Amino acid sequence: MKRTGKKTIGRFLTVTLIASMLLSCFGNSALAAPNDNLASAEYTYRVENPYVYPVTTAEAPEVWESFKTHDEMVNVCQIPEQILSRMTTPQLLKACVDYPMFGDVLLFNSYDTGFTSVYNKFGGLQELFKRNDLGTELVKYFQSIDLAKFQEEVDYPTLKLAYICVLVSQDQVLQLLSQAEYEAMVAKSKALRNEISEKFSDYYSPDALVTLESRIMAKAPEIFSKPDFSPQDVSTTVQTPNGSTVYATMVTTELTTEQYNEALTYVQNNYPNATIDRYPTKKYNCHSYAWHNQSSSNNIWINAPQQRKYWTDGSYSLVAQYTGGSWPSGIVHGMKVDYVNSDHSARVYNSTTMISKWGASCLVRHPFAYCPYTSTAANFYD
Repeated sequence: MKRTGKKTIGRFLTVTLIASMLLSCFGNSALAAPNDNLASAEYTYRVENPYVYPVTTAEAPEVWESFKTHDEMVNVCQIPEQILSRMTTPQLLKACVDYPMFGDVLLFNSYDTGFTSVYNKFGGLQELFKRNDLGTELVKYFQSIDLAKFQEEVDYPTLKLAYICVLVSQDQVLQLLSQAEYEAMVAKSKALRNEISEKFSDYYSPDALVTLESRIMAKAPEIFSKPDFSPQDVSTTVQTPNGSTVYATMVTTELTTEQYNEALTYVQNNYPNATIDRYPTKKYNCHSYAWHNQSSSNNIWINAPQQRKYWTDGSYSLVAQYTGGSWPSGIVHGMKVDYVNSDHSARVYNSTTMISKWGASCLVRHPFAYCPYTSTAANFYD
C-alpha cells in the first residue's frame, strides 16, 4: 500500500522551501582554490555550497513511492532554472554527479544511449554541457578520484565511477581538451586500472576506464602507442525464427560483487514499484531477452538495430500499437514489445505490465511507463 496523504504533501512543501534557501546560497558561493597540477594524486575537488536534492529515495521515500511513471521521478529532480543559471561550473558538475537518477545512464544497451536519454531529460546536464570550462572541470574531477576514499564517501561508488567516465568520454568534452589533458587523463585511467587489478578486483570494474582510454586514443592517435588492453567479449551471430542472421556479442565477463550489489540496490531504491524477477547480470540485454532467448543462461547481447530483423523478416507480426492516449486492447502475455522512441525491447507479462532486462542490471517486471526508457510509443508483435 502506498504511503500518501499529509506527510507526502508536507514533503512537497519542503521542496519549495529548500529551493528558496538554496537560491540564496548560490548567490555568493565560494570554491576552494584549484590545483593546476593535473597529474597530482593529492588533488581534491572541493565544492562549497553544493546543491542538495530535496526529494530523494532516502530523504522522501513516501513521495518516491507515490510516483507512477519515470517522468514523475525525473521532474521532481529538476534543479530550478533560477538556481541553475547562478551555479558555478564546479557546483553544477557536483550536482550532476549527485543527480538521483544518474544510474539510468548505465541501464541502457550502451553508455552513449544511456547518456543521451538522461541528458535529454535532465536540465542540469544540459546546462553543464553549455559551459566553456566543462572539459577542464571534468578533467580536474576525474584526476581527484581516490578509489579507497570513493568507496567510503560516495553513494554507489562503482556505478559513479562508470558514470563519470561516461561524462568525460563524451565527444563534446574530449574536443575541448588539450594534449596535456589527454595525456593526464590516460595516465590517471591507467593508474586506476592498475589499482583495481591490485587492490579492488572484486569491487570496481575497469570496463568504463577502458572505454574512456579507447575514446581518447582514437581522438589523438598521434600521441599514444598501442593500447594495453584488448576486447574480452566475442563477436558472434544468432538466427531469427525465419533464419535471418543477427549480429551479436557473446559476453564472457560478469559484474564484480560490488557492481552486482549496487546495481540491485539502485533498481530497488529508485524503482520501488517494480518487481525484480532476476538479479543483475551483464550476460544478456533487453533485445536478446525479448527476441532471442529468455533463459537465465543466455549470454548473447544484441545491439540496435539488429533486433529489427525479428520483425522485418516476418518472424513476428505487428498486432497492436500505442502512440499515447488509450491503451490498446488485445495485449497478452508473451508478446514482444518495441519501445519505438527508445533503444529498448520487452515482453508482455500481462495486459499492462512488461518484463524487460535493464542494461547490465536486473530483469524487471514493471508498468509500461515505469522504467528508464522513453515510453511515448510502442509496437506489439506476436
